[in-house]
Amino acid sequence: MRGEAIHWMTEIESALDELITYHFVKKERADAFFEAMLWEDFRFSTKIKLFQIMAVPDNLKELHEDTFRELLRLPEARNKFAHRLSLTDGHKTWLIGKNHKPEEINDVFFDDFKKRCIHTLASLKCIYFTLQGIPPESFLHTKRIKIKAGKIDTTWPD
Repeated sequence: MRGEAIHWMTEIESALDELITYHFVKKERADAFFEAMLWEDFRFSTKIKLFQIMAVPDNLKELHEDTFRELLRLPEARNKFAHRLSLTDGHKTWLIGKNHKPEEINDVFFDDFKKRCIHTLASLKCIYFTLQGIPPESFLHTKRIKIKAGKIDTTWPD
């Protein structure tokens, strides 16, 4: 669970890096800016703030706002997996934080986290592709992104 949680958050952060670079930086400086976003001081929370102030076309505003709200929720769960001691016993997993109180992480919690990550990643990619001029209809049936009635569908199989 821990490795998979960090994998999904890394994917989301990478998509956020691409989107922010594309939006805020001219082509001739994009590579240098993208490199800067990988610096230790360029925190995930800073990237979320940059994402929040992005100007998007009207047809992306609702998706942008929903994605921003989800980006605010994900770091708490990410930090649980990344910065806490993990203990397992058979099929049970506990994460132990600063207060030394173990918190059981069950399949329901992890599946919800994973679905939120998949949905957020798909949303970021949808915004990115759309801003690049690729219409949403072009990726209606891609492996990672499915859209039904203007909403991103997260019910597809892994």
